[in-house]
Amino acid sequence: MKMPEKFLHLVWNHLLFDSQNLLSIHNERIRILKKGCYNHGQGPDFKEAVINIDGIEWNGNIELETESHHWFLHQHHQNPEFNNVILLVCYEHTSQEIVNSNGWEIPVLVLKPFIFQDATYKLEILLSQEVPCKPFIKDYPKVLQKNLFIQKAIERLEDKVSSFKNLDVEIISWQILWKAFGTPYHSNLFLEIAQQLSPSIFFSSDTLQEKEALVFGIAGFFNGNIDCPYFKELKALWNYLKQKYGLNEVSPKCVNFKTRTHSFPNLLIAQLVAWLHHYGNLLLFPKKEYFDNFGEISTYWKKNIFFNKPSKISYNVGKQKINKLLLNWYYPFRWYYIQYYEPELLEKLLEEYSITEKENNAIIKKLEKWGWSIENGLESQGATQLYKKYCIEKRCLDCALGQWLLKNNKKSNITA
Repeated sequence: MKMPEKFLHLVWNHLLFDSQNLLSIHNERIRILKKGCYNHGQGPDFKEAVINIDGIEWNGNIELETESHHWFLHQHHQNPEFNNVILLVCYEHTSQEIVNSNGWEIPVLVLKPFIFQDATYKLEILLSQEVPCKPFIKDYPKVLQKNLFIQKAIERLEDKVSSFKNLDVEIISWQILWKAFGTPYHSNLFLEIAQQLSPSIFFSSDTLQEKEALVFGIAGFFNGNIDCPYFKELKALWNYLKQKYGLNEVSPKCVNFKTRTHSFPNLLIAQLVAWLHHYGNLLLFPKKEYFDNFGEISTYWKKNIFFNKPSKISYNVGKQKINKLLLNWYYPFRWYYIQYYEPELLEKLLEEYSITEKENNAIIKKLEKWGWSIENGLESQGATQLYKKYCIEKRCLDCALGQWLLKNNKKSNITA
């Protein structure tokens, strides 16, 4: 097994090795008086360390490498920033002498024979499992689970707004709203609509019909002809508005109708346009009370599921859709907005987030079956982030659960 450098950092940082009997490659006795502070930036890995080598106390920095020749591979021997390194800690060592840019030899500690067997054993299991964290969830304290979900939920909030951060705050809300309303089947299409159609143009149209013409036109619904009076009305309006504002359809794509009827893209467009028409641009600075009234969709879409396709059922925004909007638009945008303009409300927002209804999708059901306790929307978003960004990608050493497991010296009952 190739040893990840991140594992070596965790072993040193949490002293997961026999620190009482350390010997350098020259059989010098090493005692760790202060392991140093982990350095997240450039330079040596641990700073302000204190060690004793054969009775002489040294103050300085510690560098860790999986193989000692990486010292030269990374050009540390030519970098004056590494001249204060007092010990090179490695997993394996070649016969080459380690020197700094002054030509002074640096003591080398090969940590491999001193690492607790249980830590290495657990690492091997983590890296051999298809979903590494699954066997250990039952042993992970519930309070740590909750803390992990909060951390990952915040990380997910950041991810949802990260690609929008250079835009005007109204544009950020506008684009995230459209993407969220199209989730999960039409998020790319809806985001393209929002990128092509500015909120200023959309809200400059007075009538619901004009707004529908703009959106359906940009989405490419008027390519071709349908023998339907409402279709022809909207298409004529679109042709006028297209010339007036210099608009274009989004890039050609297959619009997905392989969903349940209530998720047809045209019905979602009609719902979102009605909501935006009802509140105007106030909706771009959302409040929870705005979710109590989604406005009145046009008479046509109350009676049809597509152009010239009547329906006896009127499809409205349901409870599950509202919850998705809260989790995918309201909280991510509010998180972004509050950080910059109302930072004193961050804690209150997280409290509000924690009483949102949890999702009930395939990922959450799977994680709960494994043993995770997921109680609300914040935790379900955190669990989703954990599953997608860490478990599947086997980033165990970047995850609090993986780190906790390696630090916990109690032998696990599982086998590799």
